[in-house]
Amino acid sequence: SIQLFSYTNIYPLTFDERIDGQGGYKEYTLTNVTDKTLRYKIYEEKIQDTFDMSKWVELYPKILTLKPGEKGKLNILVTSPKGTKNGEYLMNLCIKEIGYPSESLKSEIEILTNLKIELAGVVGDLKPRLDLKINKNKVFLKNIGDMRYTFELYLQDSKDKKSFIQSVRLFSKEKKDILLNEKLLKNMKKLIVTDKNGDVLLEKRLI
Repeated sequence: SIQLFSYTNIYPLTFDERIDGQGGYKEYTLTNVTDKTLRYKIYEEKIQDTFDMSKWVELYPKILTLKPGEKGKLNILVTSPKGTKNGEYLMNLCIKEIGYPSESLKSEIEILTNLKIELAGVVGDLKPRLDLKINKNKVFLKNIGDMRYTFELYLQDSKDKKSFIQSVRLFSKEKKDILLNEKLLKNMKKLIVTDKNGDVLLEKRLI
């Protein structure tokens, strides 16, 4: 028989930080959602045919043990050397469960957690760039910049009150269409797109 003995949650699932200068840092939370104590090996991995940042990463801890329901912290610091070419750099964050031998599992196949999460960092002052078109209640988005980015969409009414619509994460040159609620649009005069810091990137009048 096959039984699933392990599972873990991790948040966030992205990195998306500047890695030049003082480097980019992010803290992750891992949660053991099973009823068993689990141990994980954490390491970086190069992604072939990409600008690689795995050789510049510091991970702590590299071994993490979590009791049932327990949460643990993972810290990642990536620092590119001086003179590194501007661009987007990638690596896989790997979280692999280390199994424990057990007499009760001799006739069973144990499936262990083995996660690989693609993380991206940026060297240079690469600005988010977005192409946006609106046709009736449909919004057409295209990331025309050189890095993946998360854009925040808002609608603004005639009294300048902003309503959050959604976050959209796009890879470089990726396109996405978003359908807006027609009833909500009737009272709105402007669509606003901001970066993750709240700075306005684009505004489009609706009426």
